[in-house]
Amino acid sequence: MFAELDVELKMQEAGEFGWRNLDTTLLLEYYPPRWVDLAIETVFGIIHQTNKVNSFEASPRLGIQLLLLSGLWGYLYSGEQIPIKRLIFSNLLRYEYQNLWHNQGITDEYRSLFRARIETKFAINHHKINVKKMVFVCCAEKYFDVG
Repeated sequence: MFAELDVELKMQEAGEFGWRNLDTTLLLEYYPPRWVDLAIETVFGIIHQTNKVNSFEASPRLGIQLLLLSGLWGYLYSGEQIPIKRLIFSNLLRYEYQNLWHNQGITDEYRSLFRARIETKFAINHHKINVKKMVFVCCAEKYFDVG
């Protein structure tokens, strides 16, 4: 079991309306076998836009991440666990229930999202990707909305 608290500041100045966003995410992960991670998380966010619209987000998420190179790939082709520890190629399948509350009399938004994310990570300063103080390069990360 793993717990993480993440705080992110994001901003966009280009385009018709700019925005600033402060997200706080509480994540709990569970690792039953080596090749799968189960995750539950909740995002709380405050969004300020240049058009004076302010929003608050509270969105729970449930996900399953398949770590293909870390165990499943070797297991499928040889019948044995062949650990590839420096490189991770994974696919995250996630359900989100997004809740956005707005000011200025704008209608609040509630929607369900099914997402798939493809991700590749490579460890730089260790031979394993899952150790403390590990530095990694995220080679590719792409979200696909599937619902």
